[in-house]
Amino acid sequence: MPIPNLLELAKALIRLPTINPPGNEAQAVDLLLPLLEGAGFECMRVHHWDHSESLIAKLGPGPYLCMTGHLDVVPLGKAPWTKEPFAGQVEGDQLFGRGASDMKGGIAALVTSAIEAAQTHKDQANLLLILTAFEETGCLGAQDLLEKGLLKDSVTRILVCEPTSNRVDLGHKGSLWLEATCLGVTAHGSMPHLGVNALYKACELILGLKNHRFAVLPHPLLGGPTLNIGTLKAGLNVNSVPDRASFTIDIRLVPPMVPEQVFEEIARVLGPETELKIIDQSAQVDADPLEPWTASVLKRVFEVTKEEQKPYKGGVYVTDASVLWPAFGCPPCVVLGPGELAQAHKTDEYCMISRLHQAVEIYRLILDDHALANPPIKLC
Repeated sequence: MPIPNLLELAKALIRLPTINPPGNEAQAVDLLLPLLEGAGFECMRVHHWDHSESLIAKLGPGPYLCMTGHLDVVPLGKAPWTKEPFAGQVEGDQLFGRGASDMKGGIAALVTSAIEAAQTHKDQANLLLILTAFEETGCLGAQDLLEKGLLKDSVTRILVCEPTSNRVDLGHKGSLWLEATCLGVTAHGSMPHLGVNALYKACELILGLKNHRFAVLPHPLLGGPTLNIGTLKAGLNVNSVPDRASFTIDIRLVPPMVPEQVFEEIARVLGPETELKIIDQSAQVDADPLEPWTASVLKRVFEVTKEEQKPYKGGVYVTDASVLWPAFGCPPCVVLGPGELAQAHKTDEYCMISRLHQAVEIYRLILDDHALANPPIKLC
C-alpha cells in the first residue's frame, strides 16, 4: 500500500460534508478504512446511529500508543463564506474548508504517519487509531465506544491530534454544562403585577453568577476555572408575563474540581426554587511535562519546529481524551496537531499546509520512539 499524498488526503476529507448534526461520518470511514487495511491495520467500523460511524484501527499486539481525532465538523454558521467550504481550495500555504483545522488536516497527518509507521515497523508499531464520530456535540461517539465495551486495549500513551499549531498542550480542562429553569406566573403584559416574571428571576440569578468565584487555586498548566452563560430563553409573546425562563451554564473545570460538587455548589447559589439539571459533562485531563514519554514528545516537537514549548500549558477546550484517558487508566496524554485553534469553527476556516507536513514529521519521530521502546512479543 503506497503512502497517501498528505495534501490530497486532507482535501478529500474536507470534501466530505460530515457536519454534525447529523454527522454522516460513515463517508469518511469509507475513505480511510481501505487505506489503513491496505497498510496492515485490523480495522473495525462502529455504527452509532443513522450514518454516524467511528473507526478503530489496530496494528500490533500492544501495548499501544493511541492516536485519536474526530471525523465530524461543526455547521457552517450564518455568515457567508468567500471560499467554497467543501472544496479543499488551496491558496499559497493555506488549505481552506470546513474542518481544515478542526480537524480534517490533523486526521490526514495522523493517517499518513500511521501508514508510514506500518511500513517501517510493521507489527512493532503497536499503534491504535481511534477516529470518532460526534465529538463536536459532547464527545458522544467516544462515549458510545466506551458503553459498547470497545475501549479495553492496553494503552500506555495517548496523542490527540486536535489543532494546536504543532505546539504541545498538556492535557485540558473538563466541562460541566447545566440548564437552570425559573418558574413564574403568567399574566397579561398590561397587568404585570398580577403575574410573576420568570425572566426577571433568571436575569437576577445570571447577574449573580457573573461574579461567582470557585474556591480553587489556579492549576499550573490549565489556569483557573471559568463560568459562562451561553443561552437564555423565556416568553412566548411580547404582551404576556413569562412564566418560565431557562438559561445554560458552561463551566470549565480544573483539577481537583469534581463535577458533582460543582453542581451542588451552583444549586446552592441559585436556590431551591430553581430547577437545575446536567446537560453534559467531560472529565479534565491532567499531564506532567516531566513524565518521560511526555518529555520525549516535547523534545521531538522542538527538534522539528525549533520553537520553544515553554511556558507549558494545557488546553481550555475539551477533546475525546475526556473519555479515552480515564477509560485507558489515565496514561500520559498530550494534545498535538497541525490545525490552528483560532480557526476552529470560523467562517473561511483554513489550516497551514506547511504545518501538515511538519506534523507528519513530528508524528514519525514519536512513532519511531514508541516502536523501538516496545519490541514485538515473541510467542513460544
